[in-house]
Amino acid sequence: MYTDGGPASKAARAKGGPGSNADQPKEADCVFEGYSAEEAIALFGNELTEFEKIEIKMGSFDRIYTIGRVRRQHQHSLSDHEGHYKVLFGEQIGYRYEVADVIDNGAFGQVIMCIDMKNLSGRKVAVKISKNKKLDLENANIELEFLKQLKAGMEHAVDDEGKA
Repeated sequence: MYTDGGPASKAARAKGGPGSNADQPKEADCVFEGYSAEEAIALFGNELTEFEKIEIKMGSFDRIYTIGRVRRQHQHSLSDHEGHYKVLFGEQIGYRYEVADVIDNGAFGQVIMCIDMKNLSGRKVAVKISKNKKLDLENANIELEFLKQLKAGMEHAVDDEGKA
């Protein structure tokens, strides 16, 4: 289960991020601005693995909202023999979400509950992770394309006043 802690989370709270006691509104749309890659490495470089430092420096992420509370020393240990993601509670996903719990496991993957660290209220989100097997990855890409089309269709169905 999720417990609030760790140096990145403490720094985020000090900066007015998730879990802070700052006089900030707690509406769902209030967001923590996060850190630039340079700021994140300067603040948390001694806690990051070499892989994480490289990943952050490459600029694949617009902002860094969390570094998580746990580190994976070996990237080859991400999935088990069946291809399921090996969950580490407190681990970051995309430097935005912290893994809080496993919701369910299924034939094609699993759904995990994460805390959105960009959102000041610590909004909980479900993240679907497909199995690390060729057929499952192909199915996940098909599902992703379907969801993109669905989202695009929904955006066209909403008028200027935000009503469907």
